[in-house]
Parts: sequence; C-alpha cells; structure tokens
Amino acid sequence: MEPKTKTSRRGRIAALLTLLFLSPVMAELLSGSAPPTEFFVPPAFVLLVFWYGVGAILCRELSIRWGSGLPGLFLLGAAFGIWEEGILIKTFFDPHAVDLGVMQGFGWWAGANWPWMLMLTIYHAVISITLPVLAVHSLWPQERNRSWLSKRAVVVLSVLMGLLALFGWFFLSPAGEEPPYLPGGGQFVGAIVAAGLLTLLAARIRPRLRPTAWTRRWPLFLAGFGWGVWLIGSWIVADVTRSAPATALFSGLFAAGLLLFAYRRLQTDDNRSLVGGGTLAAGAWFFLCLLAILQEFDNAARPDDTTGMALVGLTGLVVLAPYLLYLRRQAHTVP
Repeated sequence: MEPKTKTSRRGRIAALLTLLFLSPVMAELLSGSAPPTEFFVPPAFVLLVFWYGVGAILCRELSIRWGSGLPGLFLLGAAFGIWEEGILIKTFFDPHAVDLGVMQGFGWWAGANWPWMLMLTIYHAVISITLPVLAVHSLWPQERNRSWLSKRAVVVLSVLMGLLALFGWFFLSPAGEEPPYLPGGGQFVGAIVAAGLLTLLAARIRPRLRPTAWTRRWPLFLAGFGWGVWLIGSWIVADVTRSAPATALFSGLFAAGLLLFAYRRLQTDDNRSLVGGGTLAAGAWFFLCLLAILQEFDNAARPDDTTGMALVGLTGLVVLAPYLLYLRRQAHTVP
C-alpha cells in the first residue's frame, strides 16, 4: 500500500472537488438544462452540485473498488440516470414534464415514456458521469486507480442520495403541478429494480484490457463531439417522425456505435487511455459550449430564461483551450 503523502492528498482533494463541480456544469449548465438564471440560484446550486457531484464521485468510487473499468462506470452512470429521472424528478413517468418536449405526445406504455427513458439514461451515463470522470483522471493521472472514500463515506453518501431521491419522489414538482405528480407503485418499483440490476451488473463485470489503444487523438475528439450530435439528432428524429420506434432506434444505435468506438480505444491500463479519455470529454465539452452560445438566442421559444448562456459557452471555450494544450503535451509523453 503506497504511503499517503501531503502531495498525494492534495491531488486527491483537487481531483475530488473538480469532479464535484464538473459533473453538474456539463450535465446542467453547459447543456442549457439549467441556465445561469436557474443554476446559480443558491438552493438549486447546492442541490445540483450535491446530486450530480456526489453521484459522479460514488459511481467512480464503486467502479474503482469493483475493478469494473469503463463499462462498469457507464453502467453505474446509467443507474444514476434512472435514480434521477425516474425517482428524483420523475420525468420518466410524468406526462406533464416540460423537459419531454415533443415526446409528451408519444412513446407512452405502462405509465412510462420509453424513448425518453432510453435517451436520458444514456445521457446521464455519458455526460453526467463517464466523461467528467475521464476528464478528471486525465488531469490527475496518479488518481486514476485510487479510492477516494472510506467505506463509511460510501455508505453515508449513498444513503443521503437515496433519501434525496425519495424526497423528490414525494415532494418535488419540476412541472409545477400542485400537488406534485406521484406515479404509481409499479413505476417506483420498476425504476428501483432497473437501477439495482445495472448496479449489480457493474459490480460483476470484469472488462478485458487491450494491449494497444488509439494512435491519433482527433478521432476521439470527434467521437466526443458526436455525443452532442447524438443528443440533437435524437431530438430532431423525435420532432420529425413523432415515432417512438424511430426515435429509440436512432438514439440507441447511434449511442451504441459511439460507445463501442470509445471502448475499443480506451480500455487499456496505461496513459494512452488517460489522454484519450480526456480528449473524448473535450470533444463533448466543445459541442456543449457551441450549443450554449446558440441557446442565448432561443429565449423566446423556451419557458425558461436563457440569459447568460452565451457567456457560459464562451467561458467554457476559454477553459477548453489550455486543457487541449495540456492533453497535447501529455500525448507526447505516451510511449
């Protein structure tokens, strides 16, 4: 067991704090799901940072403890997505949820919106959890395989996340219904079981490491950018076709292709995957920055206030530039 030096502790704390804030920034702020007028309101800010940040830290911690690698991290991210959208804010089941947009009108079966469930489970697994973790690992390579939390901390934080989700189930009303919309017991049990099965699979999976990985970084950057194309493309298909099968088929196949591409290039145990994972995250970050800038001009068509999104996007691009230079320097050190 390696000694815990002051330098290693500082790196661990810095990595943990970065992930705590990076996950909500990518998933909610840059994406425009929570514009600055909502994201920086103190109660919402605390809730978003705790929910996303702690969720990402727990998913990362469990994947490290279980040795489940990138596939395990993705599966845990998918379980997190179900906890959020199925239990905390209930968009999987609430027919009045404004987030569904055009999908309010189709895709419903057994009290759930199935194309929306597929899209949002993948979205949170990738954007909220996996990519922020890959970015943080690229910044602190020495932390890649280290546990950050004690067993007691894992239990306590997991219980707090569960209690917060239950509070959301009974009392939160993102769609503004009074009283809050409360799905049936079957939907509740189904969401819990689905998240539990994904977690169990993540605990049991043991990925096979590859001896070689990427040789060029730009395809991984484009693949990261491709997650933004997947997101917008899924919405376009939903809007044009108004078809649950077409939306689910496009979203599922596109995501599967991107996941397979990334897995084949990142599932190694050396610094190649660290630089490659950071490059993948940078591509998605770049797309989200461009999307944020465009959303500044979409104020009239949305129920929320997108004022400040252009500044968010431009700030994100300013942050991205030195990060790309850092990745370039790191790539030259890979044998």
